[in-house]
Formats: sequence, structure tokens, C-alpha cells
Amino acid sequence: MGPLKLIRSRRSELYDRASDPAERHDLFAADEPRAAALARRLEALLGAAQPLAPAASELTEADRERLQRLGYATGGASDPAPQDWSQLPDAHEKAASIDRFNQVMLAVTQQQGTQATDLLRALIQDEPNSATFREQLAVMLLNTGAQNVEEAKAQVDAALNLDPRRSRCWLARAQCAEIDANLARVAAKEARDRGKPAEARPHSERERAAHELAESSLRRALDLEPAMPEALVLLARVVSDRAERAYRRGDTETARAAMAEVESFYERLLAVLPTNSPEWSDAAAARQRLRSQREARGAGK
Repeated sequence: MGPLKLIRSRRSELYDRASDPAERHDLFAADEPRAAALARRLEALLGAAQPLAPAASELTEADRERLQRLGYATGGASDPAPQDWSQLPDAHEKAASIDRFNQVMLAVTQQQGTQATDLLRALIQDEPNSATFREQLAVMLLNTGAQNVEEAKAQVDAALNLDPRRSRCWLARAQCAEIDANLARVAAKEARDRGKPAEARPHSERERAAHELAESSLRRALDLEPAMPEALVLLARVVSDRAERAYRRGDTETARAAMAEVESFYERLLAVLPTNSPEWSDAAAARQRLRSQREARGAGK
């Protein structure tokens, strides 16, 4: 097809990038054979795409109901139906929104975090169906600290309802859940320190549910982007914590299985990180510490 470019949205467009690099002359017509050929090729590529594999530790229906009772959304379908091209927005109509988003990112690069956040909130008011804008706002809110976790969760859930195939959104969802787990753990400890174990129990239950949600979300992120270092690091930590809890309650078999899986996460991490990077060295050291712990616990059985 050479340098031809086909754009599919509410209205299709066709450009010859060789003779029209600025894309000023739309060549599309319903009976244009080159456009028809490109459209068939695009449909074939989309048809050949494999559906996503389910997450390795998918939540059961009982888990979902319990998380919903505790105030967590549990996401939409993992493989939405193909979009109707005629329902997609016209790219030209979104030029102003794209320019506004560029202003947001400029504010970020200039370390004007409050301005960037306010600009993006205003943009989302006008573009509520943009998963990209909502995902970016969630990430920015998480970077400011735990005080904005509720707003970040709302943006993550909205983005995933719009497009559940966003790996970075699943990572952000896990980060929100880990913040919730830490807050719940602190609240439970404060209740116990006051001599009120009954008040501590619901906080402990919320902590446990948040850990489960974090693990499930990280596995979904890695289904979508298997080589995401941030998700591998966080999942290794979450599963390691689960292993420690299993050891404390005497469930050695579950703990050992979890620790073996943690080691596999470090192996994957070492495979994707540059070998000369500090992150690679940190992952290698963590793997060695884990092996030493496993050997020590195995020797003591």
C-alpha cells in the first residue's frame, strides 16, 4: 500500500503521506479501492488479535461481593465487544481537547502539579468519556500522596469501566488498594492499642480485602503488559506479605507456594531490566535474600 494512511473514526479519511505529508488532502471515497484494501487489512489484523487470558488469580463471585460490601468496585469485562467505528469521535473535533491535554503535560514538566491537576479535572468535566485523561489524573493524584486516594480510586474505576484493557490503570488500582490496606492496618493497630479488639476487626477485614484487590489488579496488569517492572515489583511485595501472613498462622504449604511464586516474579524482573541498572542489582539482591529465607525456613521444618 506504500505510504497510504487510513484513519477510521466517525468519518474515514485517506492520505498519501508521500505527496501530502501534512495530510491536507483527504482522498477517501466510498468506492476508493485503496481505502477498501486498507480497511480489509485493518479488519484482518483486528480479527487476528487474541483475546486476553484471564488473570491468574481471578476473584470468585464471593470475593467480588465481599469487596463490593467494603466499598470497592471490581472492574468490568476483560474483553469488551469491538467498537463501532461510526461511534468513535472525529479526531478533528477533539483537537481542542488534545491541545488542552498538552497544556496539562507542559505543567507537569514544569513541576506545576497543582495547576496540572486542576487543568486535567476541568478537561475531564468536558471529556468524561476519556479513559486516557482519567488514568492520567489518577496517576497524578497518587503521586501527590495518600490524601487523594479516594479521588484517584474514582478516576481509576471510571477509566476501567470505559476501557478495561489499560494495564497502567490496573497498576494504579493496585496502588490505591495498597494505600487503603496501610490505612486500615494503622486504624486496626490504634484500636487494639486502645484495648478495643472488636473495633479493630472491621479494619483488619478491610486490610485483607484491599490486599486481595491489589494482588488481583496487579495480575490483570501483567496479563496485559507482562514485562511491566512496576507491577512485578509491587506484586512480589504483595505476595511476599501474603506468604508471611501464612507463615504466622502456621499454613506452611501456602506460604512456601507463595514464596516460590515471588521468586518467579524476581526472575521475570531480572529478565526485563537492563543488567547494568541499579534496579537490576536491587532485584538480584532481593531474589538472593528470598532464597536465603526459603532455605532457612526449609531447614527448620
